[in-house]
Amino acid sequence: LAPQLLNGVTRERRRPWHWAMTDTKEDETESEGSGDTNDDTSFAHRHLLPGKNGDNRQVRRHGESRFSVWAKCLPFAKNHAFAEDCELALRAGLACAIFAFPFMVNPDSDVCPLCAKINKKLGIAQNGIMFFIFSFWKTLGSTINLNKQIAYGLGIWAVHHVLSSVSIPSVESPGLSVASVIVWIDGSMFIFLVLWLNFSTNVAMWVVNCFVWSWMDDLTPNAAGADASYLLSCLLCGLLGGVLAMLVNLLPYPMLAIWKAKDTAAHLVSMVTESWHELGSYYAATGGKMSELSILARDLREVQAKVEDLNALLEDSWWETRFGPRWRCTQHLLPRFSQCVRELYDRLIAVHHACLREHEAAMACMEFNPAMLKKSCTLTETTKPHTRKAIEETGKLMIVVTEGVINGSFGKEEVATIEASIENVRRAMLTLTKEFIAAKQAVGLKSIREETLEDHIINYELCAFSRIAIEYAEDILADQRGEKALPVPDIGNYCMGVFDKAVLFDPEHLKWVFRSWILIVIGQIIGYIGYGTIIAKYSVYISNIMSVMLNQKGPGSAILKNMARIQGLIMGTVLGELANQLFGGCGNEIPMYSCLAVCETVAIFLVMHSQEYANMYMGYMIAMFGEFGMVVPCTTSTSDPAAMYARVSCTITALILIVVFNMVIPAERSASKAGICIVAAWANMLASFQKVFDPKVTTLLLDRAHVADQTATAVTYGVEAGKDPRFWRTPWKNAAFTKAVSCAFTIRFTLTILEQTAIGHVGSEGPKTAFFASMIKLPSFQVFWDLMQSRMCLLCDQGVYIFEYEEADTNQEILDRHFALEEDLPHWDDARVHFIASVNSLIESQNTVAVTSLEDDASSQACMVLTATDMTMRELSKVEDAFLQA
Repeated sequence: LAPQLLNGVTRERRRPWHWAMTDTKEDETESEGSGDTNDDTSFAHRHLLPGKNGDNRQVRRHGESRFSVWAKCLPFAKNHAFAEDCELALRAGLACAIFAFPFMVNPDSDVCPLCAKINKKLGIAQNGIMFFIFSFWKTLGSTINLNKQIAYGLGIWAVHHVLSSVSIPSVESPGLSVASVIVWIDGSMFIFLVLWLNFSTNVAMWVVNCFVWSWMDDLTPNAAGADASYLLSCLLCGLLGGVLAMLVNLLPYPMLAIWKAKDTAAHLVSMVTESWHELGSYYAATGGKMSELSILARDLREVQAKVEDLNALLEDSWWETRFGPRWRCTQHLLPRFSQCVRELYDRLIAVHHACLREHEAAMACMEFNPAMLKKSCTLTETTKPHTRKAIEETGKLMIVVTEGVINGSFGKEEVATIEASIENVRRAMLTLTKEFIAAKQAVGLKSIREETLEDHIINYELCAFSRIAIEYAEDILADQRGEKALPVPDIGNYCMGVFDKAVLFDPEHLKWVFRSWILIVIGQIIGYIGYGTIIAKYSVYISNIMSVMLNQKGPGSAILKNMARIQGLIMGTVLGELANQLFGGCGNEIPMYSCLAVCETVAIFLVMHSQEYANMYMGYMIAMFGEFGMVVPCTTSTSDPAAMYARVSCTITALILIVVFNMVIPAERSASKAGICIVAAWANMLASFQKVFDPKVTTLLLDRAHVADQTATAVTYGVEAGKDPRFWRTPWKNAAFTKAVSCAFTIRFTLTILEQTAIGHVGSEGPKTAFFASMIKLPSFQVFWDLMQSRMCLLCDQGVYIFEYEEADTNQEILDRHFALEEDLPHWDDARVHFIASVNSLIESQNTVAVTSLEDDASSQACMVLTATDMTMRELSKVEDAFLQA
């Protein structure tokens, strides 16, 4: 299975020639012949990563051959993202030069005289490249999504344009008149409505960007016919720019999101199964090294990042897969795989913590009971073969199911193999459960002990691994058989989201709407009146630039974005004019094409590869204003300093207005947004803990996405918060914020573990199990929980004080609460000991019931609660220390 899975299932499609894998038939034969099922080689290495050396694994993860000529020119093996962005930028730069060629040549030549005439009338060259710049992205699917937003924007504007042209009288004289007042009111109301409705920012930007031009044409006296030509120009240029962007994604070979999603899924299943094997090996070995756990922690972070990448790729690949049944099947099934990997990731975090705790205890030379340690070692040795068997069988099941998902089809043989693998996993899980319980009884372990916590946790989570893999396989098979379909996106809800009241009446949204609306209207008024030679009468540049600024809605400093725009505008304008001065006129087309290709390549690479929003905006401005100066018809004199002066002066005027209005109606700062999100995430986690440990709450609904989304939003805005000018405010507490975010991620995992332990393995909603409900009613547990709850409440309050109020002085009340908690913390260990004793008594009082999985074992459930609370308290200590220093 592995060569097909990690080669991207090459039999299904022809991959780009520089993505050829390094495996040969001889390599596969040697790998299969040398494999020994009884050796200690990693299951993932033997079954997922065939090859003779470690280099093969690195090459395979990046998906390209080190022997490829193209891969040698661009460092794919060292930095795949850099190389891919370079390639896309080169494609885009060449495409701009090729697209502009027929429109820039001498109109008297025989190359394409019709193109020159059309370009003179409609401005196809400049506007087509502009639409291309804003509609091109890294995969065909993402490019189609951008073009879809442009099409929505152009469509909304075109409908309004047609309706207004037949219902609103034309302006025939300068100054105020009934017709001009009607045009002003109509334009203002239309812009307000577009901004207020819950369109995406790109859609609103394109609607307003196109509308302000036609609006100014309507206000210009005796401008009949200009509207029609502008409408045709926008629609035609939008179409040509979008088609060009899609062709660049397709040629010389396609850059498809669905292919990347398949490769990402293959890498994920490889990393997850290998991580489980490595954790199992660490648990079964004696004297495990801390470096192994550190490497595993790095791999787990990579798993988390790849899951996020997979979700984004699946969203982008929707349009790509509409015309291929197997691709459509893959796109439909991969979200279930993503959900499975996210659940396994949470479980891996718990096992990693258990191994880490065991290692730290050994390094600290904790004085455990020697007799109990001997029993724990005996328990580990007895269950070692069954642990390995369960990991291996579950890994095989994950691989064979994921191969079918990636292929987009399940034949009879594949279904039979999956069904047999499911039974093998069930038997391995049942055998592990029975042998673990029998081994406990053999060494006289009838209750939980500190020395055996890790044994319970690791085997408990391994049973969860097997169960999650079985559910994943059964859901895929049920969907393919038509028994139970997997969920699909609801298009109706997506469309009705435009009228979402929660967004429409959100105070921050309304503030943004009024600020943007007033700015655009004022810009239109200034352009309508004009000002000497600085701003020409009936100039639309100011409101046009303000409409482009609508995409400031989001993370990032507005001041930094504006400065980046000014830099990009000046650099692009000067480069365009310089190229015109050097190579303008007829007969110098080749040097001008070369300048255009180089300028667009560098600018688009800056857009693609930037890690900061400001640099991305600068790249867009260089690309757009640079091509405005270079893409001009071949005439005796192509340089136009007056146009350059008008663009720069109007842009600076627009930016001055934006800065003033941002001060009068301030937007929500990145620091404020980041603080609100992280405090909300902590508050929601506290509320979830309270529901889990409240005996009065009998049913739980798992809502992991809510906290995860808030934490992810906090991270996005937190990165930009440190770059915002602080002015009179206190310095941004970046160290405390970073620690609060990282600990929030970990505590979310512990919360997930507790919720799943509380309701058993019944899905995302269900009643608490009888044992769990009895356990949280114990008086010793309530003492245990009260200490943790007080600490979380204190940190939530302190987070509000630090990140939302941004106070500089120390809050004495919060400090006193810290001192009081420090006095109570020594009671934590005593409460924990009493809780363990109470739980052991509770376990002994219950009737012995045969279980098929350790997830149903009372001792293992109690160990999971202890581990989760230990992890939570450890993270709370880190946050508490960071907050006190802040």
